[in-house]
Amino acid sequence: MKNSMAALALAGLAALVGCNLSEKQDDPEKGKAQGQVPIEERGGNPPEEPRVKENLTLQWDEIDRDDRGIPDAEQVATWVAERRRLVDRCLNNEPQAVTQARETLEEIVKRVPDSSKDRYLLAKCLFSETAYWWRVTDVTAWEMGRLQLDKTPHDSEELPPGTKLTDAQIEERLAKLRPVLDRNLRALNEVGGRAMRSFILYRQQRPDDKSIYDYVWKLNFFLQDYEEARKWLQLVIYEMDQAGIPAADPDRKGYEDLEKEITDKIGDAKMGKGFQPVRPMSRDRFGSRRVGDR
Repeated sequence: MKNSMAALALAGLAALVGCNLSEKQDDPEKGKAQGQVPIEERGGNPPEEPRVKENLTLQWDEIDRDDRGIPDAEQVATWVAERRRLVDRCLNNEPQAVTQARETLEEIVKRVPDSSKDRYLLAKCLFSETAYWWRVTDVTAWEMGRLQLDKTPHDSEELPPGTKLTDAQIEERLAKLRPVLDRNLRALNEVGGRAMRSFILYRQQRPDDKSIYDYVWKLNFFLQDYEEARKWLQLVIYEMDQAGIPAADPDRKGYEDLEKEITDKIGDAKMGKGFQPVRPMSRDRFGSRRVGDR
């Protein structure tokens, strides 16, 4: 247990599973040199992913069944093994074919629901999609706040430096962004809910696996349930204690700083504020790594 939690801690603030997004795509505060994409044109569906050749030789309806309709166990094992190899190819691909991996894993757990290994990997694929939607939602909310505070155009508009927008111009831009924010929030809540349910089902199968703590607190954060996020993050910090991670460790300190930020978010929520964006410096600490990494 100590070794697994130490590995988690060393992964540190890069523990989020992402969709291999570049900063050019997901952070409007990085400046003109990193792309001039209007904020209302960002988001939508995640970047198009490759599809890996399947090479599947056995379909579910081809599996032999006995007189009671029970499928042949050996053929079921072959069917699962073929799809697991496909998932491995998807996640070892450059770039990863996360959507295809998720679809294949959904098929496996539908047919073999007691497979905790496949359910865990499915939960992480759904987490990857949730992380994408959180980032584009957060960027949209940030831009809306920036417009109202700075009253300056987005870099993509290429207007003269120092240009100030009128109230009417600001409202025009906000009117374009509101439906984008709503769309992204709907996708975030839908995919995030599926990811959360997958982790809960996995936890019922494997209550001993504490590696899910790091995913679950972040999912709750993405879904703006900050009270739950703080509880699960405190469990992560507790496991760092158990693993002997010192208080001075930079990764541990980063988690403790995030706990303080979540406390601020709880205050915002109690004041009735809507979706509140994360400061870009903090957002960068929600790094990304490939699906399948521990």
